[in-house]
Amino acid sequence: VPPGSSGGVTGAGLAGSLAGAVLVAALGRWADPAALPAAMLLPVALAGFSGGLFDSVLGATLQERRRCEACGKITEKTLHCGRGTVPAAGLPGLNNDTVNLLCTAFGAVAAGIWMYFINL
Repeated sequence: VPPGSSGGVTGAGLAGSLAGAVLVAALGRWADPAALPAAMLLPVALAGFSGGLFDSVLGATLQERRRCEACGKITEKTLHCGRGTVPAAGLPGLNNDTVNLLCTAFGAVAAGIWMYFINL
């Protein structure tokens, strides 16, 4: 897919996603060690990374994509080139905001799953 398209995955993007998840987990631990014990650092980082991967999957498969009636370009916007766009692929109404909400919920569930399996 063209750079910046929903669902695109690269090695650099995966590495950045993993680094970001580790950084957020580490900052959470630093900010409040009692709220995020060291044993939870790995599950929290893996949950963040899992949520990012889920975002790419939804973006590439189910997120609504629209076609500009003026130039034919595929976009996520309802207006492009000053004109309306029409649905081209994906589920109507499943926009980027909804995908982000679903991925956040997925990350929360993933944290519990990772905690269970890592702390068996």
